[in-house]
Amino acid sequence: MKTKNEVLQEIFDNDPQGILDDKKMTAKEAQDILLSAKVAVHTLEALGPDYAIWQNAQFSHKTLKQIKNKLNFIR
Repeated sequence: MKTKNEVLQEIFDNDPQGILDDKKMTAKEAQDILLSAKVAVHTLEALGPDYAIWQNAQFSHKTLKQIKNKLNFIR
């Protein structure tokens, strides 16, 4: 029977995508991603409830407004 450390080492060794790497995101990188998300959501919300763009325009517009407001709480 394998020990816990042997099992964990096997998991880390079989990580071809590098998902389990120890690289930590810096605060600057996180802030850049957050800013990109805020800009994207603001741009989409500014399009308004347009049925040419959205399948359910009113719901989509309302949801984007809620997301935009909630993103303001994240710094």
